[in-house]
Amino acid sequence: MNFRRILFAMVGLLFLSLASLGQALEVGDAVWAQWRPNDWYPGTLTEETSLGFVVAFSDVTGVEDVAEDLPVSAEILMPLIVIDRAPDAGQVKIGTRVLAEWPEDRWYYPATIVTASEEGLYDIQFDDGDVGTVDLSQLRLRSEPSQPAIAPAVGDVVWAQWEPGDWYPGTLTDKSDIGFHVVYDDESEQDLPPSLIVVVHAVGAGQVQVGTRVLAQWTDERFYPGTVLSVAEDGGYDVLLDEGERGLVELTGLLLFGE
Repeated sequence: MNFRRILFAMVGLLFLSLASLGQALEVGDAVWAQWRPNDWYPGTLTEETSLGFVVAFSDVTGVEDVAEDLPVSAEILMPLIVIDRAPDAGQVKIGTRVLAEWPEDRWYYPATIVTASEEGLYDIQFDDGDVGTVDLSQLRLRSEPSQPAIAPAVGDVVWAQWEPGDWYPGTLTDKSDIGFHVVYDDESEQDLPPSLIVVVHAVGAGQVQVGTRVLAQWTDERFYPGTVLSVAEDGGYDVLLDEGERGLVELTGLLLFGE
């Protein structure tokens, strides 16, 4: 398990979708917020902004592997904030995106529900590949889509996560218990949930707005997860990558996470 490591954006429809998931946020809420991929920290919402919230991070004195550049507070994108409250059982099903507690350090990391038992236990696969079993109290519900914009199918050419924040091209060769078996172009392979797979597809301008979660093609020609901050008059899109870099990307350089 890679240990811990915010960013800004989202308005309108996103607030409605968060509310529908039981994740409507307000100043004073205790939350977990992403600083870098797979690197989330607890904190409190202190101010609402046009792009999300200012998060005052909790004191992490004594916590191992804290990111050296973690600030005292920062403005965070709405899709990268999770309320620090266990969900209701009815909100969790196979494929649901969550933060889940890792038992070795009792920290929370992004994961996907794989199976649910009648005893109230959930088998999960963390985004870095580790697996575990937790109960409802050890889950925090994420607001991001659990299904991609285009439902993947065997044979599709895709971009798929290898490690958190690190995506590569490949092909879906078979279905698996968690979703699909991915064979990457370099012949590496693994099983992934649909939420970590994006089918290569043409994106229409009407599908992209402020707050849209995307894979964005960067200067090295690879795609990275990020969020659209604004739309330029010339049709370019101002994108903030989850890793912290920011730049303009053309529509042809965007793939949608989910709708």
